[in-house]
Amino acid sequence: MRYQQLLLAVDLQHEASHLIQRAAKLAHRMNAELTLLSVIPVADEKAVTESELWHLKRHSLDYLTRITSALPCHIRRYQVEAGEVMEQIHFALRELQPDLLILGHRQANGLLAHWRTSLAERLPPSTRYDVLILDDDSPFWSAPLHFTLALTLHPSGQTRLHRAATFANWLEAALTVIHVLEPVAEAQLAIELEQESQHWLESRKSRAEHQLADWMAHLAGPLPRWEVLSGDAASLLSQHMKQSRDALLIVGSEDQEDEHWTSGYHLHALLQHKGDVLVMR
Repeated sequence: MRYQQLLLAVDLQHEASHLIQRAAKLAHRMNAELTLLSVIPVADEKAVTESELWHLKRHSLDYLTRITSALPCHIRRYQVEAGEVMEQIHFALRELQPDLLILGHRQANGLLAHWRTSLAERLPPSTRYDVLILDDDSPFWSAPLHFTLALTLHPSGQTRLHRAATFANWLEAALTVIHVLEPVAEAQLAIELEQESQHWLESRKSRAEHQLADWMAHLAGPLPRWEVLSGDAASLLSQHMKQSRDALLIVGSEDQEDEHWTSGYHLHALLQHKGDVLVMR
C-alpha cells in the first residue's frame, strides 16, 4: 500500500515551516505528489474587501512557494482559499481526491470537532482518504523506523492489518500490533452473572490472541510483533508510545461494532503525547 496524492492543509496563523518541511520530506520518501492548501478563516467574506482578500491570498501563496522552493518533492499545486476552514478542506478533498490528508497537531481539535458532521457525510463515496496528523515540532522520521498499529478485532481490522503491514514494509519499518481489551462494563456484567470476572477476562484474551495469530498467518513479509493488553486503550497506547518512542501510531476509525476504538473516541487523548498519528479510514 502506498500513498500517491498527499494534501497538506496548513494553518498559516501558526508557524508552519517545520510542518511543511516534514510533509514535503514524507512526500519525497513516498515518491508522491504534494498539494498545499491554506485557508484564510473568514466567517463572512462580505466583511473583507476584494482588495484585502487578494492581498491576504497573495501573501499566503508567496509564503508557501518560498518555503517549498528548495524542498525535494513534487508540488502538485498550491491552493489558497477563504471561508470556513473545514468546509474548504472538504471542498479540496472532493476536488483533488487525495489518498492522504495531512494536518498538524495544532489543527487536530478542529478536525475532531467536525469529524462526524453532516458535511463529511455529503462527501461522495469515491472520496476515500486516510488522515495523518503530524506533530508540528517533531523531527522527520529516521532509521530504524518503528510503527505501532492499534488494532480492533472487528472484521475491518484484518484489512487494516494488511494495509498497515504493507505500508510498514514499504517504508522498511518494524511494526508492532497491539489489541486492547477494555472490559470494564462487560467485566462488571460477568461479576454480576457469574462471579468469575478473571476467568472471563482470560478467556477473552485467549480468543483475541488466537484471532490475531490467525490473521498474522495470512500476512506476507516479516511478521509484526504483537500483544493483547487489558485496560484503558488511550492510556495504554499513550504509555506505549512514550516508552517505545515509535515514529508513528496507526489507528482506525468508524468501526461501528467497536465504538470505543473509533478515532473520535480516543484520538484527542492520543494526540496529547508527542508523535505522529495515522488514521486509516
